[in-house]
Amino acid sequence: MSQLGARFREAREARGITLTEASTSTRILLRYLQALEEGDFNQLPGDVYARGFIRNYAQFLDLPADELILLYRRERGAPTDRIQVVPAAVPPRTTSCLIPSAFVSFFAILVMLGVLYLVLQATGLMQPNNQVAQSATSTPAIPTATQFPTATLQPSGTPPSQLPPAPTPTTDPNAPPPSPTTDPAASPTPNLSAPLVVEVRIAPNAARGSWMEVRVDGRTDYTGTLLANASKIFQAQSEVSLVVGDASAVELIVNGQSRGMMGNVSGGVARQTIQAPNPTGSTP
Repeated sequence: MSQLGARFREAREARGITLTEASTSTRILLRYLQALEEGDFNQLPGDVYARGFIRNYAQFLDLPADELILLYRRERGAPTDRIQVVPAAVPPRTTSCLIPSAFVSFFAILVMLGVLYLVLQATGLMQPNNQVAQSATSTPAIPTATQFPTATLQPSGTPPSQLPPAPTPTTDPNAPPPSPTTDPAASPTPNLSAPLVVEVRIAPNAARGSWMEVRVDGRTDYTGTLLANASKIFQAQSEVSLVVGDASAVELIVNGQSRGMMGNVSGGVARQTIQAPNPTGSTP
């Protein structure tokens, strides 16, 4: 017999609750609760839904949800060990011997300058100082008049108050002030075919997200778990009903207006039904 099913059955019978009452309170189908208590996991719709059912049922019976989910994974044969990530070995850093030091670079520059000097002397491009002096005396240079620009100075007797004022930028007093550019976040918009638009957002700091079941106009539209910082939009003609596993992590936005979190207690189950606005524009 399944240990998980036995713990669920013992907790339910100790509280005097029938399977039908548990199914009505948790909004989980009766056949799924029977499959959980009998350990027949093949009757469940999937692993994600099964873990959501276990978490919701455990919270309803005041049982540790994480411990029961771990027990479910063991009985189903799923691996429970976490993968250990081993960092790769860092090779030792080696200092290259090809990088020249500052002394070697300075010495190489001196050698290059000496070679250049010898090449210029060999080709005759560099003349001795006496030859330059002889060429200067043989052909005297004709002096030319040099004109320097003259600066106009302000007379010392002119007071600063009589100086022309500096130009000031002109502005149009009738011009409207610049309007700040805004980038409003896109929000769901109701229309004639769907006057009720409900967006469900999971808080970014929700570590495990929240399991939920959403019914749109009396039909089940979504059942599963939304992770942190995820959102989902539901459009309806009359009403949207929600059952969430962690009310403190779920924010409701109805027709573009935020209604805040569904609850304040972490891990608390919450239920809420939102109806479409009447023709006057108010939402009941």
